[in-house]
Amino acid sequence: QVVGDQLINQFWQGFTWQNGQLTLLDVPDQESHAAHINNTGQIIGSMGFFASNVDLLIHNGVAQATDMNGARVNHRNKRINNLGTVMVGNSLYFPSK
Repeated sequence: QVVGDQLINQFWQGFTWQNGQLTLLDVPDQESHAAHINNTGQIIGSMGFFASNVDLLIHNGVAQATDMNGARVNHRNKRINNLGTVMVGNSLYFPSK
């Protein structure tokens, strides 16, 4: 699996790419950016517009804003391991599932 984001009609939309199929992330009425995906399918990234971006965790297809203690950095500087632990820069966060 691969994650990323693409510009569609001047609107950033996160996606997954698996087995030759592109699937857009279901984040209604907001831009989304996908940074990393783990082996269980959890995706970490961000959603929102410009300065109002918030951290994003997608688990079992459900998008939720995730509080990582204000660690809102570039959405590409986030990783999630197979246990769901998120690394942002040099800090670890354990989002609730």
